[in-house]
Amino acid sequence: MLDDYKKSDNQIVWERNKQGLKLLRYKAQSASIVVREVLRDRGWNQVEGESNIWDLNWCDLGDIQNVLKSRLGDNQYVPNFWNFYELSRKTLLNRNMNKLKKAHLREGRTEEAKLCDCIPVSFELPAQYMMFVDEHKKHSGQTWIVKPAIGSRGKGIFLFRKLKDLNKWKAGKDFLKVTEGEETMPDIWLVQKYIDNPYLLGGKKFDLRLYVLVQSFSPLKVWVNREGFARMSGTTYDLSELKDNYIHLTNASLQLNEKCVTLDNHKQGQKWHIRKLREMLTARHGWVVVENLVQQLGHIILTSLFSVQKNINQNRHSFELFGYDILLDDKLNPWLLEVNSRPALESTDEEDHDLKYNMISDVLNVVDFEGRMSGSEIRIGGFDLIYDGAPIPMPCPGSNECGPFSDVNRLNIFLGALNDREKHLASMREWQNLLPKKC
Repeated sequence: MLDDYKKSDNQIVWERNKQGLKLLRYKAQSASIVVREVLRDRGWNQVEGESNIWDLNWCDLGDIQNVLKSRLGDNQYVPNFWNFYELSRKTLLNRNMNKLKKAHLREGRTEEAKLCDCIPVSFELPAQYMMFVDEHKKHSGQTWIVKPAIGSRGKGIFLFRKLKDLNKWKAGKDFLKVTEGEETMPDIWLVQKYIDNPYLLGGKKFDLRLYVLVQSFSPLKVWVNREGFARMSGTTYDLSELKDNYIHLTNASLQLNEKCVTLDNHKQGQKWHIRKLREMLTARHGWVVVENLVQQLGHIILTSLFSVQKNINQNRHSFELFGYDILLDDKLNPWLLEVNSRPALESTDEEDHDLKYNMISDVLNVVDFEGRMSGSEIRIGGFDLIYDGAPIPMPCPGSNECGPFSDVNRLNIFLGALNDREKHLASMREWQNLLPKKC
């Protein structure tokens, strides 16, 4: 396949047309090594420079709007929506969830409104500083966490209890302007109630990294990957030590600097596969509790997407893979910490590489550049469809086999379940060979 890159475009087109294969091209300005590897192995051809002859443009986040403003062909796609930041900026997500909650309460939809409370109590700085002060007075001794509205890798985050510590930090901050790429905006931070009773693994705090593929916002079409992982802190949890971020933050980029090991006694970037986590939780709490938790996670994902649905500029040339970070407390209540646009796809070890390679491959299977799918699939490889204009219920062969869930429609979500994607994809290919070819 690598030899194809040495051939002329005309020669590649002729050879692939002769084999009945469509030539697909990509631009990889900011694509990770894993993404490039997947595209290369699928037989895609990389184009360089200013060429507009491409099917997938993996451009920088700062260039998304410029690319989408240009006239694109029917089969040209960008892996981001125009204003993805409505979901990925912590402050905007918090605003959108609050608006959705108010709308649900006005309509008397109390159960839906409760789902909006999955984000810890939050205030924007500096605009809502006095509101925060009033809340702080009501909860003496509560731990709070401060996060930049735009940021990653745990940079700029700190914990505090006393208001004087926040005021000392605030006095040294310049809240006028910050620059992100070519965009200048107000410097906004989020102060948030710290979930100080996290569920622990081996005495250490962790959160979940889940992968969600949005194929469209209007109508909303959402897939959830079966894979994911728990990201663990490097040090035993201790609430008396607020200044040690290795205790309280789980970002892989931060923890990789620590010389510590996972539950398997291997240094693997402080990650634990979600399948192992599900097995452990099932052994401790039973499968009914775990299945209910997975369903909760699915509904939290959908609630966050509902909250931004009207704000996102829908574009038929866009799709997006989001990384959801969710914390479990010691009562197994899930808390949405943030949603990442363009989550890190660099691998930290062999298992992590396989997870991300297969996931990106399945993203391309779902988007279906090659025109192989019928459009009616509810599972493609490791991705399960949970919403397509309406919730997708989990297939249930019979009430006797569905146990305590026989009377309700469960979302078609299988986080941490068996991911026999190779077997499933092989089965799909057999059926595709029996179907008439698309024109």
